[in-house]
Order: sequence, then structure tokens, then C-alpha cells
Amino acid sequence: MKARIFSAVFILTLGISCGGSSKPIALNTDWELTHMDGEVISQKHKPPRLQFDLSKEKISGFGGCNKFNGTVSLDGDSLQIHNLVRTKMACPSLFEENSFLAALESGNFGISTQENRLTLKNSSHTLQFEMGEVD
Repeated sequence: MKARIFSAVFILTLGISCGGSSKPIALNTDWELTHMDGEVISQKHKPPRLQFDLSKEKISGFGGCNKFNGTVSLDGDSLQIHNLVRTKMACPSLFEENSFLAALESGNFGISTQENRLTLKNSSHTLQFEMGEVD
């Protein structure tokens, strides 16, 4: 049975306005990509996912074909992802994965949240995630 991950290890108050008040969000959970640059992510394949471990400044996930990991830095409500490395399997969804990983490394992201949704946005990309489930 799938279980939701709600990590209490690191709760971060981002100071982002949601309905007029700051709202704490647990970033250290599993996030499933739902939209990239306004496009809905296809459900033909297993969608990309992110997992943050902010206490260790690490990020890991699944790009749609390969697993990846790297480092993450957070400064207030600005997040930057660096040094992504991944496995090298060949898959039909490799083009989408390459686009997703390039977007993750495209610069500083502003962070916004609404309920169980996370949005990372910079001048080049908008990535929208929903709190996911782990197998």
C-alpha cells in the first residue's frame, strides 16, 4: 500500500503568502511533477519526482527514466539546484527527462506553495509539483 510521506525532520517557513498569511511547508517529502512550463506532464510513463533533504543540502529523484541526485541550496525563498548526476539508462522518455533536468539546473528558483502543491519558478522555467506517494 502506498503511503504519504510527511517528514517532520525539517519544517521550513518560507514566508510565502498564501491567502494573506505565511504558511509553513515541509519540503522534505516526495514531489511529483505535474506541469512544466505550462504543459501537463504525460501519464504514459512514470512521472518525474523530487525528494529534498535540506538538512544535508541534497536533492534526489527520478527523471522519468533515470534516478538522479545533486545538491540544493536554499536562501530564504530562493532555491538553487547544482551538480546533478544520474544513471544512464536509455528509455523512450529520455527527451522529456533531459528537458526536466536541464530546467532544474537553470538557475535560482522562487518557491511558492498552495495546499499540497509546490511551484519552482525562474526567468526560464516554471515547474509545478504535487505532494506525491512513495511505492
